[in-house]
Amino acid sequence: MKAGLESSQLLIGVDFTKSNLWTGKQSFGGRSLHNIDPSGRILNPYQTVIKVLGNTLEAFDDDKLIPAYGFGDATTANKACFPFTHGDRPCNGFAEVLERYGELVAGVNLAGPTNWAPIIDRAIDIVSEEQCYHILVIVGDGQVTNASETREAIVRASSYPISIVAIGVGDGPWDMMEEFDDELPTRKFDNFQFVELNKTLRQNPKNFEAAFALNALMEVPEQYNYIKRLGLLDGRGCPPARPSPPAPCPVRDSLATSRTHLSDSLATSRTHPVATPRHDFSHCGDIAVAQPADPMLQRQGSWNIQLNAMWLPKVAVPLA
Repeated sequence: MKAGLESSQLLIGVDFTKSNLWTGKQSFGGRSLHNIDPSGRILNPYQTVIKVLGNTLEAFDDDKLIPAYGFGDATTANKACFPFTHGDRPCNGFAEVLERYGELVAGVNLAGPTNWAPIIDRAIDIVSEEQCYHILVIVGDGQVTNASETREAIVRASSYPISIVAIGVGDGPWDMMEEFDDELPTRKFDNFQFVELNKTLRQNPKNFEAAFALNALMEVPEQYNYIKRLGLLDGRGCPPARPSPPAPCPVRDSLATSRTHLSDSLATSRTHPVATPRHDFSHCGDIAVAQPADPMLQRQGSWNIQLNAMWLPKVAVPLA
C-alpha cells in the first residue's frame, strides 16, 4: 500500500432506478432498498453505505466537500445525473450527503433504465476542471441495463486521474460488476473496483467498517501509480472532456440544510456528528465500529498507516 498519495477528492453517485424496488427481496426483507424507517432506528443499505463512507473514506478527502449526485430517476432517466443540492454545490461532508439523501428519497420517482455513463462523465468533467486525483464512489444495485454505454464511460475515464469504486447493495446478481472490474482490456489502466456490501458484512460482522475500507481502497495505490506514470495528474495525457452538465436537483433543499451550509461556510473547521442507528442485518451479528483514522496521517502520504489506524486489534479481515 505504498503510493505516495498525498491529495485526493471524493465524489459519490447514488442509483435511483426502479430495480431498487425488488432487489432487496432476500437481503432487505422484500422492501425497497431506498425504504426509509420513519423512526430512524434502522438504516437502509444506501444509508448504511453513506454512513460508513463518512466513518472511513472521508478522512481521505482533502477538504471534506463531497460532490454528490443521483441518477436513474424519472427526471434524468439514463441521460443525465442530478446534484443532491441546488446550484450543484458539494455537500459539507458525508453527514450532509446522508441528510440530503433522506430528503431526496421522499420526493424522487424511481425510474430508469440504468446507465452509469452520466455519473462517470460528470466525474470526468469535475476532474478535468480541478486537475487533481478523484475517487468516484457509485452505490447501486448492480442492475445496469445500458451496459455498452457504461463500459465505454469506464474506458473513457481511464484517460483521467479517476478511480471508480462501485458499492453493490441488494441481492445482485453481480456478474456485470465483475466484468467491469476485470474484463475491459481497452482501458489505459484498471480503474474500477467492486465491493459487495452484503458479502463484506457476512465475512466481517465484527470488523465491518475496517473491511469495507480495505476492500474499497485496496487497488487505489496501484491505480494512482499508473495515473502518475501516464501523466494524467497534470493533464498531459488527458483528452478534452466533453461537457456533461447535471440536471436540476429534483427536490428542494430543506431550510435546515441551507442553514447548516451557511453555518459551515462561516466555520469551515466544524464537523458534523453522525447518528448511529442500527443496520438491518441481524443475521450478521453485532457490527463493531472501527475508529476513524487520523486525517493527518493521509497528509503524510501513507495509505498503509491510514488504513491500519482503522483496524480493531487482532482481527483478521477477509478480502471480498
